Amino acid sequence: KDNTPAVIHYSIVPGNTVEVDVAAKGGGSENKSKMAMLNPSDSIVDWVLKTVPTMGAGWCPPGMLGIG
Repeated sequence: KDNTPAVIHYSIVPGNTVEVDVAAKGGGSENKSKMAMLNPSDSIVDWVLKTVPTMGAGWCPPGMLGIG
């Protein structure tokens, strides 16, 4: 077990069946992180486009990118 939270989206609809869609996260996921202090004139988009390809392999789908 780990502390990964479940995110469940649901809708109440008429009927007597259930449909479940699952997006499984890879079991051997790697934490990838980079940090930078940018000048106000620097482009965040340029930094992301330059940095992400250098982070190497080991990402397990679904890949998520948090910028902020």
